[in-house]
Amino acid sequence: MRISWTKVRYFLIFFVILAVPFGLWRAISSRANSNIPQGFLESKQQTAMIGEQIVILSHDSAARIQAIEKLEQQGKYLEAIDAIRAEFNKVSEIRAQAKDLLEKLTDMTQDLANVRPEITRELALQAINYETQITDALISYSVNLDELLRAISGRYISAETNADKTSGLVGTLQDTARSIEELNGKYNQTMKQMEESVK
Repeated sequence: MRISWTKVRYFLIFFVILAVPFGLWRAISSRANSNIPQGFLESKQQTAMIGEQIVILSHDSAARIQAIEKLEQQGKYLEAIDAIRAEFNKVSEIRAQAKDLLEKLTDMTQDLANVRPEITRELALQAINYETQITDALISYSVNLDELLRAISGRYISAETNADKTSGLVGTLQDTARSIEELNGKYNQTMKQMEESVK
């Protein structure tokens, strides 16, 4: 059976004539149905600022923890203990930021149902999950910092050999600080994808 290329050509032209307007209609309709509440956008921006501040604070804290480890290695236990106690005051500042972060994430979660289309909502939820993990990481950071204080205090009071333990805790604290930075980066990247999904 011979194929009539003329008919095929006419069919393709007819298909394109129908498909292009349909595609445009779908694009326009999708944009018309898209929605990101203003409150969500405001909380998103504030969350990004708080997250960035937490990254800076945790990064600086990790650097000070490394300095504390050097004091401990040099046998300057009293100086190390004083430095850790001072660090707890700094960490309380981070915890205050984490509290603000949770409040903004709660606001975003409440507005999530009004975010459209579905792909945009899914990206928003993924971004919120990243920042929620930061608050979990900060809890672990505080617990490990307390353990480090006890370990160094133990070496000063009873000359216990806890070098491996303190070194491991310092490494864990530094890893947590890096994790916080990575999570915040993923949040910003995912939010950018969310905004692009409604353009």
